[in-house]
Amino acid sequence: MKRYLILLAALAAVTFTLSAVAATVQPVPFPPIKAASIGTSAGTNPTVVLSANGVQPVPAINYINASATEDAATIGFLAATNGLIVSGSATSRVFFASTNGIRSGTVVLRHVASDKYETATMTAGATNTATFASAPATALLVGDQVYVMDLVATLPVGSNSVAYANSPLVVGKPWSPVLVQITGTNARLSTVTWSYLPLQP
Repeated sequence: MKRYLILLAALAAVTFTLSAVAATVQPVPFPPIKAASIGTSAGTNPTVVLSANGVQPVPAINYINASATEDAATIGFLAATNGLIVSGSATSRVFFASTNGIRSGTVVLRHVASDKYETATMTAGATNTATFASAPATALLVGDQVYVMDLVATLPVGSNSVAYANSPLVVGKPWSPVLVQITGTNARLSTVTWSYLPLQP
């Protein structure tokens, strides 16, 4: 009986030791390959666009600091549902080689040569053309891209200053931009940080 009790005590000690070791093991996160922080001035609907051109393909938002003065203010995350290649443009009209996915709504314009981005509102689409509510700040060139964007997630802000941190908060689609925007008067995205992750197997 004494030997049996000693054996049970030994097994309990081993189990405790293994549990303690297991509790200290943490998964190794993907290291940020390319990251940036962006601050904006207070205004109406400030936006931040994550580049589609990361060293790794998947954009992931890790931290947001924002503020607003309206109870209904929210942060919205929009992901690209389709990327269209520009075949020609004229002021507020744009021409595509394909008609797939052309519709009214929010779009992100990517000037490929500089990897610069701007947002626009597409008001109409017919055959292989589309019309913008106003002409882009920078003229689109052949080979530039227009991404049709859809809202995929929101976070509350209200009449507050808020900070959200997680790794990640929101993950975008591979090789596509992510649009972050805040609604409301005097709304501000003070800081947005992100990194680029590899494709998961």
